[in-house]
Amino acid sequence: MRGERAQVTLFFAIGIVVLLAVGTITYLLVSRTSAADASAQQRGAREAADAGVLSAYLASCVDTVVDRQLRALGESGGLLDFEGYPSAMLSVGNGSREIGYGITRNRDAAGTGAIGPYAYPAPRYPDNGVAIENATLDPATLRPFAPFQDGYFGDVTFPAVCGKSGMNRPGSAFTCRYYEANPPGTPGRSAQELLEERIAQGVRGCADLRAFTDAIGQQVERVDDPVANVTFTFDNVLVSLTYPVQLRGAQATTLETLRRDYKVRYLPVAQFAIDLAREESRNVTFDISRDFAQVPSYREGFVVRKSGNVSLASVPAGFSGAASLVTILDQHSQIEGETYAFSFLVEHRLPMLSPVPLAEAEDVDATGHLPDGTLVAADPDEGVLSFARTRDGTGRITRLAVRDEDGDQDWQDY
Repeated sequence: MRGERAQVTLFFAIGIVVLLAVGTITYLLVSRTSAADASAQQRGAREAADAGVLSAYLASCVDTVVDRQLRALGESGGLLDFEGYPSAMLSVGNGSREIGYGITRNRDAAGTGAIGPYAYPAPRYPDNGVAIENATLDPATLRPFAPFQDGYFGDVTFPAVCGKSGMNRPGSAFTCRYYEANPPGTPGRSAQELLEERIAQGVRGCADLRAFTDAIGQQVERVDDPVANVTFTFDNVLVSLTYPVQLRGAQATTLETLRRDYKVRYLPVAQFAIDLAREESRNVTFDISRDFAQVPSYREGFVVRKSGNVSLASVPAGFSGAASLVTILDQHSQIEGETYAFSFLVEHRLPMLSPVPLAEAEDVDATGHLPDGTLVAADPDEGVLSFARTRDGTGRITRLAVRDEDGDQDWQDY
């Protein structure tokens, strides 16, 4: 009995030793496997970061967003937010797109008849006694690019191009000329500020970190929202983006700032569009699609086209249903192989008749000139004019009227 008890005790002791040995081996194996997995995960994260895979993925996303937003700026007349600006729905193919008016009819009521601080007073019809030669502004008599001085023949409406505190702030290497909207006091941010916001929003939407995680086999998480900065140079658009992310298994990593360069001369194009519209509003004989190279901010490669009576799906209350579409093509700027275009609407404007003495009312020719070459009738929209003379029973002219192609008219009674 005593011998059997001693034998059981021995077997029990051996069993404990075996269990301890197996447990130790298992622990060592599991620990080694876990350490290997962790090492592989850290190595994979480092390799992904070192190889710039995530940076390349984000760069592709940024390119897509920036191309889309720059194209939207051009197609809308420089507007990414239409609040406070007159706009219409332009029919395009089977759909439509919203686009701003760069020039509307002159509806300003302030002023004394001469150039006021912002704009000429609105014309009154019939004839208000203002001669074409007095309503037309000679650019040589104005300060170069004097801000907000609209002309007698239209009100100019554009957003600010640059923000005062951004990368194009006053005094910077790429100072803008338009830090405020026209007309002054129009609410809203500049095109530059809105572009930065839209890029950051777009990148967060298109950069699918879950899909990227599945592709590289490493967990990638957003640490904070992306931040975009835009600089308009005279030859391109520079975009920098910072997007802090963390790669699981490695230390938290803030991506180096992505820097992208887009060959779109947005700053010169947008500022030229405003200058072009202002010149069109100041000079009734200025043909926007013929005389555009006379504007001082014109740059080689710009081409301006005008399409009359475009189809509008809707217009603002009180606006004419007729409008022209002005498009600036920059042959030195491209997006995905297409020439960059900046477009805006011009609301249909009424023709103008200068005061004409009764003795000369019969002498106005079909082009609106008197025999001595004086221009007395013109259409700001460069349309074809027609004239009508109303007579009394003696044949005396009692009214001289000028009509445009849309049937609008100005007239003088005798």
